[in-house]
Amino acid sequence: MCELITDEKIRQAGYTEYKPSSIDNEYVTKIFQKCFRDGVGKKYYIDIKRWDFPPHPYTGEQIPTAYEFEVQFNTEDDRVMDLTLFSHGWTIENAEAFVEEM
Repeated sequence: MCELITDEKIRQAGYTEYKPSSIDNEYVTKIFQKCFRDGVGKKYYIDIKRWDFPPHPYTGEQIPTAYEFEVQFNTEDDRVMDLTLFSHGWTIENAEAFVEEM
């Protein structure tokens, strides 16, 4: 079983909370961001989006909160690559380690 991600665990991991922007989906209720640096400067940012959904339209069952990890890289030849990791199966720590390895 994967460790449950919570807002508090995200804050404890060093992320800063922001309000969603006007281009985010209406179900994105919070965004957390952390800057990763090395000896040269900023390497990348990881954004974690919190998704809160309404109850299922047919069953009325509440859909659980989900978290999504997003990062954008510039490749060596200046191409941009976006990476999204959906929260199922990821912890904050192993998502950060995976992105660092990329």
